[in-house]
Amino acid sequence: MKFLKNTWYPAMWAKDLEPGSMVGRTIINEPVLFARKPDGALAAMSDVCPHRYVPLSLGRMLEDGRVQCVYHGLEFDSSGHCVRNPHGEGKIPTGLCTRTYAVQEKHTIIWIWMGEQTPDVATIPDFSLMDDADDGMSRGRDSMVIEANYLLIADNLLDLSHANFLHDGILGLPEHSSAKITVDQTGNTVRTGRWMPDVPVARLHDLLFKRDGKRVDMWNDIRWDAPGCLILTHGFATPGCDRADAFEFRAVHLLTPETACRTHYAYGIVRTPTADEPEVQAEVAETRRFVFEQQDKVVLEAQQRRLGNRSFSDAKPVLLSVDAASVRMRRIVDKLIADEERLSITAGEKTAV
Repeated sequence: MKFLKNTWYPAMWAKDLEPGSMVGRTIINEPVLFARKPDGALAAMSDVCPHRYVPLSLGRMLEDGRVQCVYHGLEFDSSGHCVRNPHGEGKIPTGLCTRTYAVQEKHTIIWIWMGEQTPDVATIPDFSLMDDADDGMSRGRDSMVIEANYLLIADNLLDLSHANFLHDGILGLPEHSSAKITVDQTGNTVRTGRWMPDVPVARLHDLLFKRDGKRVDMWNDIRWDAPGCLILTHGFATPGCDRADAFEFRAVHLLTPETACRTHYAYGIVRTPTADEPEVQAEVAETRRFVFEQQDKVVLEAQQRRLGNRSFSDAKPVLLSVDAASVRMRRIVDKLIADEERLSITAGEKTAV
C-alpha cells in the first residue's frame, strides 16, 4: 500500500511523551523514535541504531538528552548523529547517524512530517479545540490500536449511519436512519452533515443532554482533513427549537497508519461539564471505550481480515448513498499520493540531467 509522505501525521497525545522519556512507534511502515529531552524539547529519529540495527527505543535517555543505544552504548543527539563511542579510542565512523524527522507539538498533539519536502507548520490541521484553556470545558484524551487500515476507520467515521445498528441504543437508533445527508468539499477538506429532526434519543446522548428520555432534533457535522484527521460535532435540541439553545459536544479522531493493516487511533472529546461531572466523565469514558474497543474495533478488524491484502477499491464494494463522503475522502488521498509521486519522478529526472 502507498502512503502519503509529505504531510503531518498525528503521532500521539503530547501528554504521552513526558520530559526525559522516549516512545518507539511505527509510522507508515517506518520505525520512529520519539524523544522528549528533560528540558521539554522534542526530537524524532529513525528507531534504528546504524551499528547493528537494534531499536534505539530499547535504550535510554541520558540526563543531557542524548539517546544511548542499549547494545553498545553509542550515544546520539537530536540531529541523529552519534556523538560518543565508548569503545577503544572513541573514534566515530563516518555515516554513524540515523535519519531525523520534523516534529511539532501543537494543539496538545505531537505531529511528525514523514516526507522529504520542507514542512510547513501552518499546514497542520486546526485542532485548537483540544488546547487546554480556561474556558470551562471538559476535555478527555485516549488512544488505542486497531488492526485495520486507517481508511477503513475513516470510512466508519464519515458514515455515522452505522451507529444506528452497531451502536444501537448507545450512540444511535434505527429511527435515525432517515437522516438528511449533505457533503461538501473545500480544497482537500471534506465536510459532511446529518440532520435528524424529532427522533428518539440514544442513551449516551441523553446522559449529556437533558436525561429525560424525550425526543430531540439531532445533527452531526464532520470535518475530515488528509490523511486521517477528523472532528465530529454532535448536536441536540428540543424538537423545533433554535440551534442556538442547543447542546453540542465535539469528538476528535486522529488516525495514523502504522502499516497497511494496523492503525494508531487517538481520540478525544470536548464538552460542557455537567453538575455531577466526575460520575458523568467516568461513564462517558467507559462508554466510549466500550463502543470503540468492543464494537467498532471488532467490526473493523473483521472487515480487514475479509479484505486481506486487497485494497478496498479492488474488492469492488457496492456503495450506498451514505458512502458519499467516504468516496470523496478516498479520491483526495489517491490524488495527493499520485501528485506526490509525479513530483518525485520529476525531481529525480532533473537530478539525473
